[in-house]
Formats: sequence, C-alpha cells, structure tokens
Amino acid sequence: MAVCPAVVLPLSAGAIPSMNCRSSGTSAPGEMSLVGPRPLTRSEVCCYYGVYTHEILLRKPGLTGLWQVSGRSAVRFPERTALDLKLVRTLTPAVYLKILRRTIPALIHGRGAW
Repeated sequence: MAVCPAVVLPLSAGAIPSMNCRSSGTSAPGEMSLVGPRPLTRSEVCCYYGVYTHEILLRKPGLTGLWQVSGRSAVRFPERTALDLKLVRTLTPAVYLKILRRTIPALIHGRGAW
C-alpha cells in the first residue's frame, strides 16, 4: 500500500500503514489493535510505568487510544500513563467505539500533533 507523506502527515495519520500486514515491517499482523495503549519503548516502560507495566503490556498496543484523542504531544507522560491505565482498565465495546469516533476529528484537525 503506497501512502503519500504529503497526505498522511498533515492528517496526522502516520500509523495507518501499520494496518497493512505487508507494510514496511514495523509490525507483524495481529501485533496491534485499532484501540489500545500506545506502543512503548523500553525507556518509557522503565521511567513512567513502573508497577503498572504488566497491566499495560497485557493489552495489544493500538493505532489509537485515549492519549491520541486527548491531545497527544500536548499531554505529558504522567498524564499519558494515567490515560493508558484508564484505557486498559475500562475498555468496553462502548468505550472502544467512542474512542474510534473521537479519532476521526483528531486525525483531521491534527490537535496535539508535532
């Protein structure tokens, strides 16, 4: 799937190619969910998640989640940690759909994107 960066970056949709299992190899099929906590680096896990690491890592990371629809880069890590924990603790089908609905405006408007 060829994606034009001129379209993807302004729309803040850089993770969309990850949905294609033949994408650039950044994730294998089945490794990500549509909704879930953001994928974490080792340093983020060590620095910010501490005793909650296991709880966060039980869920597949998502292309979107509470952090993405709550301001992304405008949200500092302590709040991001709280949002990820809230997501994994309260994710129901209704919450899943609500986050998906909030994702579309966040993508279009690019709020909180670098």
